Amino acid sequence: MNSEDVKRFGIIIFESLPDEDIKTGYELFSSTLTNKTYEEDLLYIEYLDLENKDIFLNELLRIANEAIDNNYFYFLHFEIHGFNGGLILKNGEEIFWHELLPIFQMMNIHYLDTLVIYLAVCEGASLLKEINPIERSPFGSIVASPHKIIEKDLAIGFEKFYEKFFFSFELNASLEEYNTVIKNEKSRLSLITSQYCINTLCNIERETADKERLFKILEDTFNKYDPNFKNLPESEIFEVLKKELYEIFEEFKLNRDFYLMNDLK
Repeated sequence: MNSEDVKRFGIIIFESLPDEDIKTGYELFSSTLTNKTYEEDLLYIEYLDLENKDIFLNELLRIANEAIDNNYFYFLHFEIHGFNGGLILKNGEEIFWHELLPIFQMMNIHYLDTLVIYLAVCEGASLLKEINPIERSPFGSIVASPHKIIEKDLAIGFEKFYEKFFFSFELNASLEEYNTVIKNEKSRLSLITSQYCINTLCNIERETADKERLFKILEDTFNKYDPNFKNLPESEIFEVLKKELYEIFEEFKLNRDFYLMNDLK
């Protein structure tokens, strides 16, 4: 989708917080973002207070289909409790990242790798663990934290963020505005791009690459298809697994343009 094709431009806030929590998403919607619509009447904002998992997934899918069918360009903003596997809704239900990524991916393919997602969610950066480097990227950029975020920081930070972002559209500069007012370092957010993700995922030598786990997965796979594999000398098993692992990561590198959708641009 090219910028000249965009029929609507805006931000969708998805919130599912317990009744006793501060409704940080609604506060942003009813104050800062609503005020921004007075400055630019083409800016569209929508707030969704979601009760349960079925409603959440249906609404997210509705937004994705609406965006694709009508050439609407949306930023997605999530104000929800999180854990290292996904989201926790107000009724206690969990939504796992692998349930969300295909929907994000639909939008990001249509947007040619420019979908931006704001995760005002504890451990939101854990989403990266579910990314498959041989598929299309599920986002162009996300703003997230690997830590638990202090609730009261979000409203203050995102007020500054959106004051800057609309209408400079400078993501890095807007994030700096957010982080400058956040005293607790763990509540600060980082910008993670699809290019950073694929470069990191393709680097087997990175510190965060869990080689031991990857070797174990490969070994289990070899044993499944060749019962005699486990009878090989230990040193030979290691060399076979090492060769296979490095070949897989080389394949990831060859798939980089596909992941980033350079073939579609």
